[in-house]
Amino acid sequence: MFLHKDLTFALNGVVFKVYNEIRRFAKEKQYYDLFKKCLVAEELNYKRELVVGDTGNQVDFLIQDRVLVEMKAKVLITKDDYNQVQRY
Repeated sequence: MFLHKDLTFALNGVVFKVYNEIRRFAKEKQYYDLFKKCLVAEELNYKRELVVGDTGNQVDFLIQDRVLVEMKAKVLITKDDYNQVQRY
């Protein structure tokens, strides 16, 4: 069961569209820019590079004030990457 079913469905569509268009091995900025373009096309409100509280941590995207999106353009996600998102 999803907490925000319609939003989750829309975001999955955006993510697949981005992947299908530029595939693997692109730079993070290319993913960010196309993701942003797709969010606008889907009329999804977002904030980009949002600082979380007074922690200094920065979230890549906050969608509809409900879903955090952290993008990584890497072959493998590391424990440090996981811990980064947990701090949010």
